Amino acid sequence: MKIIGSILNRVLVPVEFFSKKLIRPKNASFKTLWIIGAPRSGTTLAYQLFCTAFKSSYLTNRVAHKYRIPIIVRVFEKLFFSKHLTPSSFKSDLGRTFNQNDPHEGGQFFYQFFPHEEQYSVEKTIPAKNKSSLIKTINFVTRPNEVFISKNTIHSLRIRAISSIFPNSYFVWVRRDLAETVYSI
Repeated sequence: MKIIGSILNRVLVPVEFFSKKLIRPKNASFKTLWIIGAPRSGTTLAYQLFCTAFKSSYLTNRVAHKYRIPIIVRVFEKLFFSKHLTPSSFKSDLGRTFNQNDPHEGGQFFYQFFPHEEQYSVEKTIPAKNKSSLIKTINFVTRPNEVFISKNTIHSLRIRAISSIFPNSYFVWVRRDLAETVYSI
């Protein structure tokens, strides 16, 4: 099954590319919520809670595993699963969730748009085509909701870039007692 997913991830890239060309932002005022914090501080639980509590969109495990074709996968999800996905549980293992509809950090997804070499990102380090592609993708993934939620510890190094690309951004900083965090690691 992994082989089929890998093949689809590569073969459907041209279709994804042309679909982004056709997408016109439907709702330019959508909001983004970015959950940041140190590893093992409770960011995954916060992510799951926000995704469950609010009518929102997020990167599912299904989308994250086929990160090169997120629009195609999201269309598939809307057709065959539900327009309103919600996490199946609050279970996780070191930040990883289990069900295909559960929220995912989307590391590989975001590395398509942000530089890998230097984790700290500001707006000028991101090419204009990457910004445009990220906005269109997040905008499509967010439909029909008005809030997109994402959690990734690396986002704490991208705050300036994210807030310039998505002006309606909110950041939630999850903190935990330092001793408990170290013990958990």
